[in-house]
Amino acid sequence: MSWNKRLRHCEYCANDIEVATPVVVMQWRNKQGWKFRKYAHPRCWIHSAFAYLRNNPYAPPIRSNGRPRLVLSDEDKAKRLALLMKGATIRQRIKFFAKRLPEVGAAIKIQEWNDKLQRTATELESYGGVPKGW
Repeated sequence: MSWNKRLRHCEYCANDIEVATPVVVMQWRNKQGWKFRKYAHPRCWIHSAFAYLRNNPYAPPIRSNGRPRLVLSDEDKAKRLALLMKGATIRQRIKFFAKRLPEVGAAIKIQEWNDKLQRTATELESYGGVPKGW
């Protein structure tokens, strides 16, 4: 808010804002960098703000810190963790054999480890689903 230095047009009530009266200055830049300014009487600006609040009542924020937790028993959590670690081990083995692909039997080993990974993934389905990274 500042003092009006020249005759301006109110954005809300369509009346003129007199010189040397308080004025609310709203300014922003668009994506291209152009600067826009709008001017309003303080009472008009406050009335529009209250109208906005009447149209958009308060709603408490929905807590969404992080991913939703899985509802599993302690035994199921331990089993899921063991399966996740087993999957990580299998993926490391696949990478190990992928580096040695020209060697004899490396492609067969990769296929065997991929089959083991698929079996682990199907087993993991009953313990909260397969992670996106698999």
